[in-house]
Amino acid sequence: MRSFREKVIVLSAIILIGNAFSTQDSSATKHKPTWAQIEAAKKLESIKKKIANASMKKLVNARGDLKVLTSIANASTTKYVVAKKELSIATTQFNLATDAYSLAAQEVTSTHLEIGRQALSLGE
Repeated sequence: MRSFREKVIVLSAIILIGNAFSTQDSSATKHKPTWAQIEAAKKLESIKKKIANASMKKLVNARGDLKVLTSIANASTTKYVVAKKELSIATTQFNLATDAYSLAAQEVTSTHLEIGRQALSLGE
């Protein structure tokens, strides 16, 4: 099977050869194409059709790939939004817990100081 580049080169060569045979003066009489020219044109059209079909297959595959990638991207976006909400909730809970810990630590320190004062006043 020929690569796309090889097909393009063959197609270009056929077009150049066809143009070389078709260069005529505008005043020349119109003639019927030769059998070789007809066969060359058929071959050229066949190659064009094959290239068009291959391109169509690639396009169909690309559309399918695009749909799959779009659905993956949408699912990922949904997961991201959910994770972002969960992170926000966890951050809020962390901040509340940190505030509660700080308040409790202050209360413990205050209680220790009070116990120390009372111990000093009893010892007098």
